[in-house]
Amino acid sequence: MIISRAPLRIPIAGGGTDLPSYFLGRGTSWISVAINKYCYTQINQTFDKHFLLKYSLLEKVMEIEEIKHNLIRESLILLDVNSPLELTFTADLPGGTGLGSSSSFLVSLLQGLYSYKKISTSAEMIAQASTQIEMINLNEPIGLQDQYISALGGFKEFHVHPSGDLNWNDLLIPKETLMFLQNNLLLYYTGYTRKSKTILQEQKSLTMEKDPRVIENLDFVKSQVELIKSTILDGNLDKLGFHFNEHWNRKKMRSTNMSNVHIDKFYNFALSNGALGGKLIGAGGGGFVLLVSENRIELQEKLKITNFREIPFEFISTGAQTIYED
Repeated sequence: MIISRAPLRIPIAGGGTDLPSYFLGRGTSWISVAINKYCYTQINQTFDKHFLLKYSLLEKVMEIEEIKHNLIRESLILLDVNSPLELTFTADLPGGTGLGSSSSFLVSLLQGLYSYKKISTSAEMIAQASTQIEMINLNEPIGLQDQYISALGGFKEFHVHPSGDLNWNDLLIPKETLMFLQNNLLLYYTGYTRKSKTILQEQKSLTMEKDPRVIENLDFVKSQVELIKSTILDGNLDKLGFHFNEHWNRKKMRSTNMSNVHIDKFYNFALSNGALGGKLIGAGGGGFVLLVSENRIELQEKLKITNFREIPFEFISTGAQTIYED
């Protein structure tokens, strides 16, 4: 048996600019952090000759090509897995909530399959393989952010050259500042899940058409990365809340599907009760709201009357791992 896991992530700055439809010819940067919520993959050798796949659905097939789940099928093909396996997938949080669960699912699976095949690998190789599957093989309208932060872990700044070359580095945040930031960020589940593909496909199409409204919007998001980075390093919550709020307002301009009346009502209630700012995580349409507050306990008490559920989390330095092998 092999058990692997890969973390979910919170985008801090530059989200939405990591799609090739935007950064090719322009370049970009973004900041992401891995958190202690995971997607897990359990791999067992099956007794019979079937592939047995357990996720939100159950599949039992003889051939890899019969597998309906795109990410599982393409991973097995890429790793040239010939022996039937039992694959079980679980997660700490539901999918479709903006925390990069699709890519974490894939990164966790690839980590486990590399261990099963006894192939020496690295976090970068797993991120590249994940990108190959999602962006090239399946032509999904997604960016580079989710695969790389899930594979690598940590609190990282990424830079993409206009040619598409990617590099990254850890943000050297003093430990006291990092803990201060973590203790003043709150994550709330809206109760709404969504398929990010629709929103991202719309953004991709408009960007490729050089829609001036969308390009200007993403240019603004890119321009905020260095400002948010400086704000984080300074531990300035007021400015961070202001930048998050600006980002969220700009993001809502990109699509009418970014928010809904319930999310807006919750967000405005949080702002009127002590939140310094915040934003909806991920492509939009549902998922999690991230809030900044310097009076965390007071805000938590006031938000208890809402239907939105707080999810405690911690920043982590580790990325994809094989946590059990026997």
